[in-house]
Amino acid sequence: MQIEIKAVGYTYQSPTLSSIALENIDFSVEKGDFVAIVGPSGSGKSTLAMLLAGLYTPTVGEVLLNGEPAKKNSVFSGVGIVFQYPEQQLFGETVFEEIAFSAKNRGISGQELEEAVFDALGVVGLPLDFAQRSPFGLSGGEKRRVAIASILSGSSEALIFDEPTAGVDLCGQRWLRELANKENSFGKTIFWVSHNMEEVAQLANRVIVLNNGKIVFNGTPQKLFNDGEKVAACGLALTKGAEFLQKLKKRGANIAASAVTLEGAAIETAAWLRGDGHA
Repeated sequence: MQIEIKAVGYTYQSPTLSSIALENIDFSVEKGDFVAIVGPSGSGKSTLAMLLAGLYTPTVGEVLLNGEPAKKNSVFSGVGIVFQYPEQQLFGETVFEEIAFSAKNRGISGQELEEAVFDALGVVGLPLDFAQRSPFGLSGGEKRRVAIASILSGSSEALIFDEPTAGVDLCGQRWLRELANKENSFGKTIFWVSHNMEEVAQLANRVIVLNNGKIVFNGTPQKLFNDGEKVAACGLALTKGAEFLQKLKKRGANIAASAVTLEGAAIETAAWLRGDGHA
């Protein structure tokens, strides 16, 4: 799914005051992109995620899906969002009912609906017999998987993960990253909203940095993390790999310092130690 954000702004309104959350946001994303949305707290990341999901309507500007204006005041067809704590939004009496909700909203019914539910259970690694259980009797991790399965059952062409690994143990974090990568490998467009720069470097092929409601960077992780001054100006931190290589370079090492992950930094450092020069 191609998504275009054209001169979008969003203002929160209240009876006594208004607050500009986003201003002049302009970018496009191609089908199959993996885009990280980052920035300091209060920069507008979650507001942008809600706009992309169709849960908010822009105050100004427009959102285009595959070249067509997104329908106002409705959840955008084909875009699913996984909230930071999706398990808190469970409501179905059974797991089947919970997972079927998104699929029904997309017009899926009958045998196709049952297949969509069971396929989604398989994707998130839950047994098929969970379908008739109450979601409220499951463990915290199982609830999260059910909530994510509900999003996946809707056959979304684009998925938004809003701070998905915050407060999740290491095993759960790894599973979520692997899930996002797998869905991306099927051609789905992924938006990954995160404070974790290590995740951003590992997963994304593009990074959009927000600060004070405006885009201050839009490019590759390599271009961002290879510029320490820009990273600091954006209120972010370098990845451990990029920080290590830049320290080596400042100490006189003849090294490219282009990697941004720890794995990439290890490869560059090994090449330098072998005397290969710029890796």
